[in-house]
Amino acid sequence: MFDPDGDMGVLYTLLSSDTTLMNLLGWTSGSKVGFIWKATKNPTLKGKDSTLCFYPAPSRLSTNPLTSEEIVQFDCHSPSISPQIAYQIQKRIKTLLHMKPVNGRRMWWAGIQGDLPTATGYVCLGVRYRYSIVI
Repeated sequence: MFDPDGDMGVLYTLLSSDTTLMNLLGWTSGSKVGFIWKATKNPTLKGKDSTLCFYPAPSRLSTNPLTSEEIVQFDCHSPSISPQIAYQIQKRIKTLLHMKPVNGRRMWWAGIQGDLPTATGYVCLGVRYRYSIVI
């Protein structure tokens, strides 16, 4: 069933509850707000921490008119002095999501988007995942 808000909520809970991912993002303790965003851009990129933004990308047509292939893009913004952190974060996300059920749907790695535009002093690495839904 088509439920983008439910899917995003489950993904947020899964990602924010993973201590390894949160540590890679720079979280040490306290509030996790500001490290993971359900949006295309983080409005407050600053400091030395990384940020993860995820959002639905355009759907892909399916040969079956009753289904749709949905896409979620994950953009990791990391300080340019340590760009390898973005790759480590994306690797952790792959461990958490690839071929795993999320909100009753199996997610599949769908490709790297490469180096994306971001704020000065940061690098951004985007990766997409796909899953199918019944319309």
